[in-house]
Amino acid sequence: MDKSEYRIEYFEENGFVRKDCKKCGSGFWSRDPDREICGDAPCETYSFIGKPIFKEKTADEIRESFLAFFESHGHTRLKRYPVVARWRDDLYLNIASISNFQPFVTSGKVPPPANPLVISQPCIRLEDLESIGKSGRHLTTFEMMGHHAFNKRGVEELYWKNDTVRYCDEYLKQLGVDMDRVTYKEAPWMGGGNAGPCLEVVTGGLELATLVFMDLELTQNGGETNIEGQWYKKMETYIVDTGYGLERFVWASKGTPTVYDAIFPEMIHELLTLAGREHPLETHREQLMDIARLSGVMKKKEIAKKLNMTPDFVKTVIEPIESVYAVADHTRCLAFMIADGIVPSNAKEGYLARLVIRRSFRMLKTLTIDTPLEELVISHIKLLHNSFPELEQYVDRISEILSLEKNRYEETLIKGERIAKQKLKEYRAIGKMPLDASINIYDTHGIPPEVVVEIASESGDGVAVDIPDDFYSQVAKMHAEEKKGEVDPVVVSQKERTKTLPKTLKLYYDKPTETEFEATVLDTFDDFIVLDKTLFYPEGGGQPADTGVLTTFAGTDGTELRVEDVLSVDG
Repeated sequence: MDKSEYRIEYFEENGFVRKDCKKCGSGFWSRDPDREICGDAPCETYSFIGKPIFKEKTADEIRESFLAFFESHGHTRLKRYPVVARWRDDLYLNIASISNFQPFVTSGKVPPPANPLVISQPCIRLEDLESIGKSGRHLTTFEMMGHHAFNKRGVEELYWKNDTVRYCDEYLKQLGVDMDRVTYKEAPWMGGGNAGPCLEVVTGGLELATLVFMDLELTQNGGETNIEGQWYKKMETYIVDTGYGLERFVWASKGTPTVYDAIFPEMIHELLTLAGREHPLETHREQLMDIARLSGVMKKKEIAKKLNMTPDFVKTVIEPIESVYAVADHTRCLAFMIADGIVPSNAKEGYLARLVIRRSFRMLKTLTIDTPLEELVISHIKLLHNSFPELEQYVDRISEILSLEKNRYEETLIKGERIAKQKLKEYRAIGKMPLDASINIYDTHGIPPEVVVEIASESGDGVAVDIPDDFYSQVAKMHAEEKKGEVDPVVVSQKERTKTLPKTLKLYYDKPTETEFEATVLDTFDDFIVLDKTLFYPEGGGQPADTGVLTTFAGTDGTELRVEDVLSVDG
């Protein structure tokens, strides 16, 4: 991307100098004329560990300070959107605050709900699932605080690069950040079919915010700008898209060894108590601080070698706390997923929820914690009361779903031994089960690769099982990148099953306020029931499906069935 994109008046007027990082080569802007590196990890270690960047603040305090700051500068505060991106054709989960407005608002087809606006949006990303708990910084769920301005060419500009950087500087100053330590690192951005120049805001080795100036859209047949092999052209709209990491700010204010210790202290204490363990910070504080400072620039094995960590120390001290960190993270993730309407399944966003659930089950087992997962999720919801009180109305649903998932998971493990042994026999001749086979077993039968490895070891067949460290991350990414518009074999099967049935009479158009109705069951298959008429509104148009109950009568025992999802298949 052309360097001229980053020639911003604010930089020139406030004593910034532009440098090229001596380590990574990236361009960056700084008030410090002697600075030679961009300040971002892995070019710089986490210097804020044990030395907070500004006065300690809670998540609620950071969120409110951000929202209030931009409200005072003419932005309208919006409530959060769901974490399941039902309005998107290309995403299952909400991965950024700008996702709320793509593609219709960003393309100019639909006006924004407010302009300019500010929001703190819970997001979920599972591409780094294996790193959760281990890296010290990765989270499945995080809040992206963002302020957005939607400008249109030929119309008076709200604000653009200059004011965006000025707002960032002023907000950091308000928090008490040492501005001489802040760098603005140049980095082109792409996402959701859009792109633009971007500045990453870094201090103490930690990226706190990203300032994106979205003015490009993806083209099929060439364009004006090529970024990583894809062509883009200028949009009719040009948009300020910022992302300030709430958890990163809290971490920077506390200087704890990990972001988990900064965000989940109560949940971590509860899990350690249940596991009958002490926090390593109580017994190995200096070692953990050293590990934390290096975690941004080195891999786990490199850190272990540099700090002379023995395998026993890693196994008995490091790995258990990593599992505690991950469970603390996952309980928050599941609270949002299930409360916002995701039902665990073998497809779409339901698959991603089940992935997190079953990973949680496995880690609770390694920690010898018998407390049901649903109780831990509900405990985390109570901690989130001030921030997200709406989650509390879904505790019954969460309890029911996770209890059922536990039963299904145990049934899967019982069946898994027979299936795994059968699959291992197929690879006895070559002596190795390839990765795609392990993924297929997990995808099709839900059998974790760890179970397959155990069975392979016990069977004595001499079959090695290829399981990379990022197995679950690969699986999550594979499913997250599926296109919603692609042909789904499950949908094809549903269409074939229902093609001879009459279309369901949609009562919700004529009786939108009613909540009870009588209907006849036309068919049942898998976990689905087909009715001749219904008040239940199906998922569609950005609106989640209705939920409720069906009660049988007319000579039956009055069985009650919970309706978790509603689909429309060719009417």
